[in-house]
Amino acid sequence: SDLVHHYQMAISTESPFLQYISFYHILEHFYEKVYNDELIKLIQNEITSPSFSAKRENDIKKVIKVISTKLLSRNEEYSIDEKEALQITLMRYVNMENVKCKIKEIDSSLIEYYKKNDVVFSGGQKVNFDDKEIKGLFKNVASRIYLTRNSIVHSKDTDKPRYMPFKHDKSLVKEIPLIR
Repeated sequence: SDLVHHYQMAISTESPFLQYISFYHILEHFYEKVYNDELIKLIQNEITSPSFSAKRENDIKKVIKVISTKLLSRNEEYSIDEKEALQITLMRYVNMENVKCKIKEIDSSLIEYYKKNDVVFSGGQKVNFDDKEIKGLFKNVASRIYLTRNSIVHSKDTDKPRYMPFKHDKSLVKEIPLIR
């Protein structure tokens, strides 16, 4: 029901900021589960490999390295790499050909726009939906969405790109069909 409420908020508001964040919350809901599933799969593959031996210290160290690389330690708590979690979530639940078709239904010029333009206010990179390397496509879409989300949410006075209300609304509106 939480996801439905976020979706209802996204489609009912006229604020591009609120639309984007509401759609992002839907994606974010799945991050921890899919990230942990991916980590479990990586460890299972490692320890069930024919070359793995629980008696070899180097093999155990390799498993520890996989875990420590995937889980970032902050203040005695572990956190996940959200950008990677977004990419895994998209790969698990989204068909990019369907996304491309839906975007074309909304505004056919957007496919070319994503291909030729970075996101002005976030530095989100170009996305070529005709890319045959599917993992690269998912990586680019995840990066564009994540960097855009960060520039909206974080407004610290740093060198990092940030969204300015009203000034960047027209650019943000073009990003809504992609995240939707």
